Amino acid sequence: MSMVSANAMAGNLSTLKDRILQNLKQQKQEKVYLSFDNISYSSGDTIFYKADVVEDPYRTATRQSSVLYVEILSPSGWIMERQKLHITDGHAEGAFCLSESITGGFYEIRAYTAWMLNFTNVTESKTGKAKKGKKEKVPKYNNSKECWGIFSRVLPIYGEDNWYGGTKNVNNKKTSKDDVSLSVSFYPESGNIIKGVPARVAFEVTDCLGRYQDIHGWINSKKGKIKEIRTAHDGKGVFCLSNEETSEMLTAEFKTADGTKKFRLPAAQSEGYVMNILNGKDVKVRIMRNSQTKGEELALAVCSYGKMTSFVECDMSNDLQQEITLKKDSLTTGVNVATLYNCNGHIIAQRVFFVNRHDMAVNVEVDYPRDVTVKPHEKIDIDIRLTEKDSGKPLAGESFSIAVTKDCSGNDAGRTDIMTYLLLSSEIRGYVANPQYYFAGNDIGRAEALDVLMMVQGWTRYDYAGLASDEGNMLIYEAEKGLSLKGRILDTHYNSDIYYSSAYNGNGYTEKQTSDGEGYGERRYWTGWNNKKKRFWLRMDLMTDNDIRIDEKEIFSSDEFSFDIPAFCGKGYAYLMMNRQSLRDAGIEATDRSHHHIGNGDVKDNSLERTYIIDYKMPIAPWPRKISYYETTHTDRNFAANASVNRMPVCETDFHSCKPTFSMDINSLMAYLSVRNGRIADFRTNSVAVNRSINLVNPNALEILPVLGISGDVAMFVDGRPVSEYDMANMGANSKKAKWPADMSFKRIDVYTCRRARAACLTETGNGKINLAEPSVNMPTAVNFITDQTIKGLVDMPQFTGNQIEFNGFSTPVDFYRTDCLGQKLQNLTDRKSGTLLWIPQAVTDDNGMMRLSSFNGSENIKINVKVEGITKDGKFIIGK
Repeated sequence: MSMVSANAMAGNLSTLKDRILQNLKQQKQEKVYLSFDNISYSSGDTIFYKADVVEDPYRTATRQSSVLYVEILSPSGWIMERQKLHITDGHAEGAFCLSESITGGFYEIRAYTAWMLNFTNVTESKTGKAKKGKKEKVPKYNNSKECWGIFSRVLPIYGEDNWYGGTKNVNNKKTSKDDVSLSVSFYPESGNIIKGVPARVAFEVTDCLGRYQDIHGWINSKKGKIKEIRTAHDGKGVFCLSNEETSEMLTAEFKTADGTKKFRLPAAQSEGYVMNILNGKDVKVRIMRNSQTKGEELALAVCSYGKMTSFVECDMSNDLQQEITLKKDSLTTGVNVATLYNCNGHIIAQRVFFVNRHDMAVNVEVDYPRDVTVKPHEKIDIDIRLTEKDSGKPLAGESFSIAVTKDCSGNDAGRTDIMTYLLLSSEIRGYVANPQYYFAGNDIGRAEALDVLMMVQGWTRYDYAGLASDEGNMLIYEAEKGLSLKGRILDTHYNSDIYYSSAYNGNGYTEKQTSDGEGYGERRYWTGWNNKKKRFWLRMDLMTDNDIRIDEKEIFSSDEFSFDIPAFCGKGYAYLMMNRQSLRDAGIEATDRSHHHIGNGDVKDNSLERTYIIDYKMPIAPWPRKISYYETTHTDRNFAANASVNRMPVCETDFHSCKPTFSMDINSLMAYLSVRNGRIADFRTNSVAVNRSINLVNPNALEILPVLGISGDVAMFVDGRPVSEYDMANMGANSKKAKWPADMSFKRIDVYTCRRARAACLTETGNGKINLAEPSVNMPTAVNFITDQTIKGLVDMPQFTGNQIEFNGFSTPVDFYRTDCLGQKLQNLTDRKSGTLLWIPQAVTDDNGMMRLSSFNGSENIKINVKVEGITKDGKFIIGK
């Protein structure tokens, strides 16, 4: 290589390092962890939680975001409640009040900031800003992927029916009746198997329920058996292949009760690099290529939690193998990402590995009556002391949560805590069944199991290819400093949707294709409005529980708009309308939803909704993820299925004995769809033409069902009566059928389904088809529209103009009451079904690192458990039991 060429490559690698450092500095990661007052709940209980929101690289209190979103999802995946919390000094606290009639099941609680959504796996494109003269590339939010990178916890909730989703409390032991069909996945180290290069391959074996299988088998070539392989921990294992073996076609063979199962290994590539990591006293990185692969100058970048810890240049022009040693003292405790770049910033290979120096926790001493039965109303004294791990110095002014509960020994075993989550679970994809196992010791077995876990479930929050580019990662959301409503105005194709309509002729339905339906085309066809000479005004009317706010912005081209909203608590609705002239100049100041209702004759003259559309930059909640089998095994009592719940309603009387899987408020649903899909008008039904693809609702309010795993035939009811019993064609007084309710009288949608698994929740919405069908016992899904029968007749409502957005303020805090002295305040929460005696979300140590407190028992003899959880100001973990 010439001196000029070598200097050019060195310059490119130096520039690469600078770009990565600059992008990491500008895109600090945030993470959130929720501590709960208990591990399970019952109907009528309150779920109390405390949030710690930290930023990388040192897990200090976030200085970026001030708004936290916390959601509770039903077993089927529907968001039952979404709360906004104000983040103060990295902390927030809230509560979900469960109704007495809640259906038992496994409920998911999620938490995230808007900024965190930029670094999940649900963004289809993270391309940077387009260069001059090229069409802008906008990131597309993928609404059908389960989301990694946000906090998620599954909690059992016991309803009156004691039912949780169609399966009795399960264990991990196989029986002879179990389906033992295997699923085997292979994960070559650093991405690929390269012919003629030694390789390590991790693998995972599960059954049809997702249970890990401890099994052994063989790697075979055309010549026969090569080597024996076996799983080591949680159905995962690893094996090595020599350079000769990587050049052969290989299969894995396992023997089961159903016979021998064979699985083909990934095909070896003819060219490429392999990066092998040996994680011992130090970390050795071995970079290898075969002779068919062109050698070039490379750079190894090691990053952890948004911080680059190593950047080593490696000239592979003349070498087939080189080894780099990384001192562990220079690496960060936790997940590290090793990325091999070439001079152009392209990723050649990548590997995730874990470094555990056991240096991230402080000493926590918790003194309370352990293993002692506490009598009714007896006083309980608790002392907590925090000290530094090495020096023993008291830690003053540190904040943490305290939960005092009935002792349920073993039921919380294996669950994640704040340390295992922030260091491990939050940095990989999927669920980790027992994260505490990897931190419980320093033996080689745990270290090897943790390394295999990294190979199988490794994932990176950053787009490392984007970090190496000039533009960096494309970000969708800004860090929210307060309540605001943001977006931009785009061109759209109005009336471009094709509908299949069903005309009722008195005897049945006849279908025909029509393009007369109102719609905005597909979202991917929305374009920027590039005529800079034009302008108009965007008016926002915000109606909250206690206030009304009016604001107006002048809009040019595709500029973004932002309405800053003063902090408020409670529920609110924002109504936005695009106007050709300022309504303030016209003297229109009164705010009401009725001001967005205009006659058909006024639409063309005064409304811009047929030409332009509002594209919101509001955090859109990801779709629900799959629940792991092992998340359903941490329960403290057995569930008993109620047969009446599993029976589908087929007539009006059935609805009195069956509980819905979930319910949707129609106004909230229409507002939700408005944010996700563009402008949504008022909820309407069509009494003459029934659109088969949308089942009575125009626009498509029921498009949410396929995403929740509901497809195929759906039985439709209105107030418990099948749709077929209503006069759909408005045949008048001679009709023997019930009169169809007015559009404005529809208030709620109750969904009943026997499909409990979330596997189908992640299906693309466009693939799910819903057909109107007559009720039957075997019907998989029933939808019941609830109306307010005080509103009679068919009312011809004027068209709603603009957008209706459900814009809620911060959630109102809920206090946890406790007994202050014997015999007083016994109406508090100490006798709750969940068994929480005391919950303090923000306890603070004194100058001696101490926290002393007292509580009183409820009305029964119990043993208690105390759980302490938090994070210090310098990012160390507080964990005590």
